[in-house]
Amino acid sequence: MIMMLQEEIKIQADQNRMPTVTPPRGSTLFVLCQFYLTFMNRNPVIMILDIKKTIIRKNLASFITTLIILLIIVVLLFVPFRNDLFKGLSNNLLAAFVAAAYVIRAVYNSFRNYNYIYFNDESDKLVLRYFAPTIFTTMKNSIEIPKKEFAGYELKSFFMRYRERLILKRRTAKGIALYPPVSITALNNDERYALLFTLTQLKNKNEK
Repeated sequence: MIMMLQEEIKIQADQNRMPTVTPPRGSTLFVLCQFYLTFMNRNPVIMILDIKKTIIRKNLASFITTLIILLIIVVLLFVPFRNDLFKGLSNNLLAAFVAAAYVIRAVYNSFRNYNYIYFNDESDKLVLRYFAPTIFTTMKNSIEIPKKEFAGYELKSFFMRYRERLILKRRTAKGIALYPPVSITALNNDERYALLFTLTQLKNKNEK
């Protein structure tokens, strides 16, 4: 097991250098590496989290779904069928149901508030970049916190993490400052756990 972890994170011969790891979609290995290096009193691995592929996949799926729904509605409304597709339900009414289902799905995705997330702790700062990947959003946000000033985080969840937001804390001369909430709903379980694990480790380190 130890040999496998050493091979995966490519531990360099020079113990004074810090290895860099970009955790894959399945970030369980990242957490195992963190635990192993902490147990062996070595520097923890660097975490770089980028869910660009996840957001691109969601946007592509949404675009294809929109095209399919529009095609179905156009066919139901304008193609002269001899009979209704479903007995007792007119094609016009069926098109209305399809449109309503699409609107409900769009509201669902909007409420979950998927954000693009990029996290990096390879320097002496924590860097968190995020934005909502919609055609109506052009603002890209960035949070940078010196590691020595990081004071922890809060999680605000709604209905079993149906919608979840992360609030980072920073220690200042005037007290603890809170950054604006960042939606982390788009993270899968492994990515979420790896991010919170890294933040918790740094918080505990600063409290010593």
